Amino acid sequence: MLINFDEPLIIMMMGFSGTGKSYTARNIAKINGYLILSSDRIRKNLGLTGNYSEDAINSVYKEMIKTAAELSIKGRSVILDATFSKYRYRKFCYESAGTVPVHLIECRVHKEETVLKRLRIRKIRKISISEADVNVFRQQQIRYEPIGPNDFKHLKSMLIIFND
Repeated sequence: MLINFDEPLIIMMMGFSGTGKSYTARNIAKINGYLILSSDRIRKNLGLTGNYSEDAINSVYKEMIKTAAELSIKGRSVILDATFSKYRYRKFCYESAGTVPVHLIECRVHKEETVLKRLRIRKIRKISISEADVNVFRQQQIRYEPIGPNDFKHLKSMLIIFND
């Protein structure tokens, strides 16, 4: 499968907190000149810091995906940096993208302890805009809806990256 880098595209960075989504997004953006829309930054900009209610999460995804669709129509390629742990958020992205191809990169780690260590270090050093901690990570694990056939029919490509 060929990717035409001259046409706009949307890349969904998917994975639990601490799996390297932002790190991977920054590297892809740096190489290709893509824009990054971060759910953490959008949450902060919407004044929803610390608010992980269903309504707040819906608002963040709605704003992020709406902005991505607008930018892609203008010819810009966008990376969406969020957990995308629920199918409904991925579906909203697919539907909003129109004819713009959507690619998915799922970030994982081999050992859960890697994520837990990263989250603890982040909290102590305050080196990330992300508010995610071990409790948020545990909630993500409980609520996770894996990628399946409904996703595959919308995706141009999918890649799984292990960031250990």
